[in-house]
Amino acid sequence: MSGGKSGGSSAAGSMTVESGDSLWLIAERQLGADASTAAIASYVSELWDMNAGTIGTGDPNLILPGQSLQMPV
Repeated sequence: MSGGKSGGSSAAGSMTVESGDSLWLIAERQLGADASTAAIASYVSELWDMNAGTIGTGDPNLILPGQSLQMPV
């Protein structure tokens, strides 16, 4: 994750989904412990908008380990 706290391996602006990850958990890690629920929800929406085609499930709650997601800057 570019500038992230922890999680999958990363390249600049991307991260690799690990087992147990969700868009919500990824957003929480990126934004930090003090982030509001509204900020996390907004980040999740941005992640989905950027990666829906890559995720390919049609469901933002279903991401798969090994998928490479683009991260907002």
